[in-house]
Amino acid sequence: MTKAQSVIPDTTTRLFWVPLLFYSPDTKIGGGAAGVVTFVGSPFRSSITFGLAYTQRKQFLIYFPYQLYSQNQKWRLYGEIGWYRFFYQYYGIGNKYPNSFSEGFTAKFPRVRSTLLRHINGPQFAGVRLFLDDFDIVEIAEAGEIAQGNDPGAKGGLASSLGAVWLLDTRDIQFYPGDGWLNENAKIRPNLGAGLRFEFDRKQHLHMRLDYGFGKGKGNSGAYLTIGEAF
Repeated sequence: MTKAQSVIPDTTTRLFWVPLLFYSPDTKIGGGAAGVVTFVGSPFRSSITFGLAYTQRKQFLIYFPYQLYSQNQKWRLYGEIGWYRFFYQYYGIGNKYPNSFSEGFTAKFPRVRSTLLRHINGPQFAGVRLFLDDFDIVEIAEAGEIAQGNDPGAKGGLASSLGAVWLLDTRDIQFYPGDGWLNENAKIRPNLGAGLRFEFDRKQHLHMRLDYGFGKGKGNSGAYLTIGEAF
């Protein structure tokens, strides 16, 4: 039994949200709402975070990051579902471009990112991870680099990847732990799925993340520190 399993679960459903109002040169004035819903899970509370925003430049973002824990403590499901229409900067590919080069474009795309893990023993979990982004480039600079269509992704495309994940979680609580580690390792293989139009130089990559919770005591007296993350 892990330290987190000794915590009595909170069975209530709670909602916290705030209105959003912001400004930036890329968006002008924007507004929306963001918040989180938490509900029963084991050993930690499950949560669905949400965000919704619209800007004067007709940009739209809606996203739902989630972390779900089964009550029998055997399964974990986390990731993000979203849809975006947003402005981005393209800085060129390779060393021929000066540091001052940038070219704006607008892309819209749905996003699915999901990791499903099953408990194997002690604080260890293992499972699979799926990433899907289906890009559509809707606004570009006339006669710019993207308009020439020579660079990968200039015409949009489906980026997908699938991989294996191993997780070690010894935290005593989910947020601001007083003790314990969170260590996630994932080996991801991109370029999977029908309709793929993006190409990557590397066939596989390794994602590693190591976090540590520490503090003077247990519960909310601790802090949560990312020791390292590498791809």
